[in-house]
Amino acid sequence: MKKRIVGFSFLISSILSVPCCIYANKSPHFVCVIVVDQFAYHHIKRLSPYFTDGFRTLLKEGVSFENAFHPHGVPTTATGHTTISTGALPKDHGIILNNWVEDGQNVVFTKDNSPESAVLTKKGSGKYGYSAKQLMVDNLSDQVVLGSRPYAKNYVYSISYKARAAIGMGGKLGKCIWFDKNLKSFTSSKAYFKTMPSWLAKFNKTHDIKKVGEVDWLLRFPITSKPYQFYNVADYEFTKQADHMAGEIIKIDGDQYDKIYQKTPESNSLLLNLAKTCLDFNFKKMNDEDKLLLWVSLSSLDRIGHIYGPYSLEVIDMIYHLDSQLEVFMQYVQDIVGAENVLFVLTADHGVAPIPEILQRKGFASAKRLNSTALTEEMNKIVEDEFGIKKIVQTFKANQFYLDNSIKKDLGKEKLNQIFALLKNHLLKQPAIKTCWTNQEMEKAKFPKNYFEQLYKNQFNSKRSGDLIFMPQPYCEIIKHQKGTTHRSPYDYDTHVPLIFYQEGVTTGKKIKKKVYMTQVASTLAKVLKVSSPSAASNEALNKIF
Repeated sequence: MKKRIVGFSFLISSILSVPCCIYANKSPHFVCVIVVDQFAYHHIKRLSPYFTDGFRTLLKEGVSFENAFHPHGVPTTATGHTTISTGALPKDHGIILNNWVEDGQNVVFTKDNSPESAVLTKKGSGKYGYSAKQLMVDNLSDQVVLGSRPYAKNYVYSISYKARAAIGMGGKLGKCIWFDKNLKSFTSSKAYFKTMPSWLAKFNKTHDIKKVGEVDWLLRFPITSKPYQFYNVADYEFTKQADHMAGEIIKIDGDQYDKIYQKTPESNSLLLNLAKTCLDFNFKKMNDEDKLLLWVSLSSLDRIGHIYGPYSLEVIDMIYHLDSQLEVFMQYVQDIVGAENVLFVLTADHGVAPIPEILQRKGFASAKRLNSTALTEEMNKIVEDEFGIKKIVQTFKANQFYLDNSIKKDLGKEKLNQIFALLKNHLLKQPAIKTCWTNQEMEKAKFPKNYFEQLYKNQFNSKRSGDLIFMPQPYCEIIKHQKGTTHRSPYDYDTHVPLIFYQEGVTTGKKIKKKVYMTQVASTLAKVLKVSSPSAASNEALNKIF
């Protein structure tokens, strides 16, 4: 009969001799990494005086690295989650953006329509699929699974609303679960499960959001209280959605109900409940020496942040709700597995920029919004006027322009260089753009280690990166949307994220000022879990945690 995990005192005496800076007295058998999508460190600085629950516990009793940064210049969901799990730079793990153009074809990180990766449905499998086949290296999840022993099995689950977040963390061997907008439920693919797990099917049945008619978004605090007393908290002039949601009853109907639901605090509770269900299922079958790595990516802050911006009532109140929700979740996990047996890690995949127009009102005249669609049309026009070639600029992705391969291959080197020079000249005339490189220039470029430009080199892959790559000026956005905000720059507000480790009775409430990078997380957790580091991970583990 299998024994329940009620304590690990018998293991303490057998812990291998390892650096004291990495290991606690009690090596946790449960590691729960919580990644809050778009949770910039500047939120911590502004809102921490009003945290009363989960965030307060983490900040008070955990070890907080106050200067943790993603080491790449264009932070995105897929890139950030994958960097955390692999410990590698995007140039090495290959997930340079959420999607890119390769060999003239649009590539979505997670899409894989092979039968072996078909999405799981109630009746079997669907006609499209998902996998980590675009991931060029192994990650922490893969190493944890490979580190299983006959007498000690390791489990890895990765859960998110977004497939690119779940797969970015779960890799090839972890069990990845996400929300499918077509199925309108949580699912996975044959790349991870042979059939739909019974516990997941049951959860979908008992938590059917198609039956949710409305969500009452009650504010966490009274609206007139200090937690909401910030400038621009009720400024909706430059938001993508004119009507506010916080403090309102949100009607959820029609085909958009899943997108609407995911913009409310209640959606974070649902995902955390799924994480609880996953833990319950696995805990029942685990022995004393088994280990579990659980990744949880919460996407709702990102959903609402793009629309309303980081200073909005919606973003602020969602964070306050998440403060409460995390406390409930952490206590539940601690009750199940034992408080000293679980290590929590809280971080984010990227930050978020202020809405440029709001900064302009504050006196930041240099803050600008440049429409990427109009810019692409301008670039095509000047090439057509000069060379008679139509629509050579085919695609814009984040900070990159991809030229039409069918046109480019028929051009001689000299003419192509002339076109590049013309396009670069036009881009550099834009006040919102600081500098620009061709693909070949970036491949050969060398930058000082601590320059912003090096962050673009860290994210560059010659086969997947664009023909033209640019770097914006601070507080400038080059996007197709006329309102709202994004996260596509190398600056503090987009790359600086929280990083907190908390294990009750082990961590002692420390704040570390030293600058660290998210590439160090995977190697650190590999040491904690006593498995090999991912092959391309940074060898420098974080110290002073325990």
